[in-house]
Amino acid sequence: MRRAGGAALVLALVVGGLGGAQPTTLTLEPGRDRSTIETLRAALAEGARAIASDGVSRALRVEAHWPPRSPRADALAEELSEAVTEALAEAGAAGGDAELVLDLSADDRELRVALVPREGELSWWRQFFFRPAATRRWRVPLDAELRSFVDRRPAASRSALEVTSAVLPSTGYLAVGTLPGQGSEPPMLVLVGDDDVSVFRVRQGRRTSVSLVGRAERPPGPRPGVAARRNFATMAIEGSSATIQWRDRVPAYQLGWAPLRLEPVVDRECPELAHRWGDACAEPVDGRDYFASALLAREGHPSPPAASSSFYARWQGWVRRSDGSVADVEIVVNPRGRLVARTGRREIGLQGHGAALGAGDMDSDGHVEILVSGSQESGDGDELGLLRLQADGGLRRLWSREVGGRVRVAGSGDLDGDGVPSLFAISESNGRSALWILRGPR
Repeated sequence: MRRAGGAALVLALVVGGLGGAQPTTLTLEPGRDRSTIETLRAALAEGARAIASDGVSRALRVEAHWPPRSPRADALAEELSEAVTEALAEAGAAGGDAELVLDLSADDRELRVALVPREGELSWWRQFFFRPAATRRWRVPLDAELRSFVDRRPAASRSALEVTSAVLPSTGYLAVGTLPGQGSEPPMLVLVGDDDVSVFRVRQGRRTSVSLVGRAERPPGPRPGVAARRNFATMAIEGSSATIQWRDRVPAYQLGWAPLRLEPVVDRECPELAHRWGDACAEPVDGRDYFASALLAREGHPSPPAASSSFYARWQGWVRRSDGSVADVEIVVNPRGRLVARTGRREIGLQGHGAALGAGDMDSDGHVEILVSGSQESGDGDELGLLRLQADGGLRRLWSREVGGRVRVAGSGDLDGDGVPSLFAISESNGRSALWILRGPR
């Protein structure tokens, strides 16, 4: 019995030694509490320590493959190699005949990093009984901090802006956004109508067009006690989940797939009549078509500060600057036609805007771009305007265009899967609708 057990043990060691570990690729998505470089340094140090746990000493070698427009790529390579060198030294695994290769490359979307152990002269028993150390790989979406090293693309401007439009098959849209595609499919455009939700694929090229993927009818539900001046809807998108709520219905709905459907939200996190945002809940003002400035906490979330004013539309988020710092931003358009942008504690307003609002860092430079409508009365035509919220809290106009009809709805979302948002608006005139898409420089 002992001999059989020993044979089983030897067999297990042989199988373990011959079956090299398959390298896996992890996608790093840094949070707001640590800069992207700090997050990547920590991941590399942890990976180097894991590789060093096999007891083999290794010398570090850097292999870099950078795109042509890489203003500070060498500085980034030095920063990351320093983290690996320090980790190897702390583990007592620096130097030796074996190598640890730090492989760095980038394109216009992401930074790719790998730690590749390459063995030197090893004793026969180590080669026979021990599994080689596994390669570690990471992918990091390029944000403003990383782009300052490896891909400094031009900022969004009138000359570096792609504006396209497409005819939509219906009218009366109330909200617009995007959801990630299923599996390897591209992202999808989601439009909320008066009584349904439609999902489209957008084909962009010489001519932009949309094709319907599916439509989900809104289930019947109770109405709120006080009617609004006009119906409106909100769509809160978090990851691959979309929560949709209409002003003239009490329940909020979750968009489901296979088949496409709307299901009442069970775990609301907000009071019954309040609409969900990423950071808060907002209550419609009775009998009006806008929200109160006093925001409510989502269940399990901290209490948010009040919005700068009551609002038709609101965008809230944070952006990472090129120096690695984070800026908190809130933007609203209020019933008096004023756009109000708050960066940290600084607030600035600009008069002359309508109810539509879309926002996001569309050129990955650490500044938020804002798409707004004009203040013209219905039937007099409208204007789309693009503003940039500067690092000092000021606003700068980048672009504008007159459009026929009325623009009441705008939004933002990743339309091509590169992690960079596009901005959208919908204009309606004479029973027709057009989708406007603004993309930053690529």
